[in-house]
Amino acid sequence: PFPAMLARSWDVPLYAGTVVREPGVRFRMRLDPVEVPVTADKEADIAQATANLAAAFEASIRARPEQWMWAHRRWG
Repeated sequence: PFPAMLARSWDVPLYAGTVVREPGVRFRMRLDPVEVPVTADKEADIAQATANLAAAFEASIRARPEQWMWAHRRWG
């Protein structure tokens, strides 16, 4: 939730970044904006923005699963 908390608290944009390997030694980077709600319920806003960020990563991974790599133990 930390990126969402910072984006909401400082009123700055939040982006999901994706790097795609292209043929040869080339890469393409894409940044997609992530919606960060601002309502009277700060905790709910942070939870929703975190879910929005996770959904953006999920969409990117599902689009190119062969490109997915994670270097440390994230879930467990």
